[in-house]
Amino acid sequence: MPSSYLIHYASPYYDPVKAHEYYMKNRQLKGKRSTAGLNEKGRKAASYVKAQINKKRDSSISEIKSSKDQAISEVKSQIEELKSLSKEEKEAKRTEINEHISILRDQAKSEKERIKEELASRINQRTISSKRETDSLRARLKNANPVEKAALQERINRLTNERVEDNNADRSKSAADVKGVSNELSRQSTALRDELKAYNANVTSLTNEKVSEMRSSINSIREQAKELIKQLRDDANTNYEKELAKIKSDRSMQSKKKRK
Repeated sequence: MPSSYLIHYASPYYDPVKAHEYYMKNRQLKGKRSTAGLNEKGRKAASYVKAQINKKRDSSISEIKSSKDQAISEVKSQIEELKSLSKEEKEAKRTEINEHISILRDQAKSEKERIKEELASRINQRTISSKRETDSLRARLKNANPVEKAALQERINRLTNERVEDNNADRSKSAADVKGVSNELSRQSTALRDELKAYNANVTSLTNEKVSEMRSSINSIREQAKELIKQLRDDANTNYEKELAKIKSDRSMQSKKKRK
């Protein structure tokens, strides 16, 4: 086959000088069955073209893998950021709820103190008033006749009993009021804690849902990269077969010209 054969064959993957250098460097390798029927120069061209096609393929595959890794890294960073934001949201809500409960406790404490102070004030006023009246009655006992003494003593006893009963009634009411304040504090605190639980559960659910979507996107990125790489390999094989067919066709044409 004349040297014009290599000049005649044209391809974006083929450079005669580089093809010769590549062939001389790799000529110890056996040719594949697909180059059967080609002479040494034809095999040299095919070998070099295949190397160029594979080089372009591998470069594209490397870019795809790099882009894939970068995209996955970004999604993973977004997942970690989302989890961090979720944690911060929960912590902020917990702080808000605890502050609210703390305010309620202070208010309850103040209310209980007010109730106890009012109780003490009523009992004290009642005691003073009762003592003043009973002291006056006892003073009248000194000069009273037996009938009057009996009536006065009965009145003193009644006033004392009424004071005790009223004080006991006030103490019971105050105790009930204090208990009511405690119960209301407990009810409101429980409601706030339930609100916090519901809030956290909602944040967790939304976060998990978004994280799941992001992880699915990672799988999609991997699958897309896998498909692109497969397509590149298939395209490289197809291109090589086309180029090899051109080489064989040119060889056949050159052989016919030679016979003429």
